[in-house]
Amino acid sequence: MEYDARYIEKDDLSALREVDGLLAREGLQRDAHLDRTLGLYDGQNRLVATGSAFANTLRCLAVDQALQGEGLMARVVTRLMEDLFYAGISHVFVYTKPEAEKLIADLGFYPIVRVPGSLSFMENR
Repeated sequence: MEYDARYIEKDDLSALREVDGLLAREGLQRDAHLDRTLGLYDGQNRLVATGSAFANTLRCLAVDQALQGEGLMARVVTRLMEDLFYAGISHVFVYTKPEAEKLIADLGFYPIVRVPGSLSFMENR
């Protein structure tokens, strides 16, 4: 299936509500400190995955439950990483839920701090 990746403008309240809904369904909430938010949309213009960046950290990563395991998180993280790289940022950190640590590790990140039952803080070096 084809997916369209596009950045969501900070004043696009409708799209941000979709992001908030997807994050909430995955037990997350949108961080107040974000430089950019990427949305991955299916052929029916439905938000199916999202991720954001603030400075050199990736945050608010989520994939629709029905599509998990389809490689969408890798697409979101790869696109965000490419854009950070082009902005001159190569050392990147990720905040993630402990249950997503393995998936993020498979994308080249290593845990540096774990808060059991709460979060994992990872880096790409």
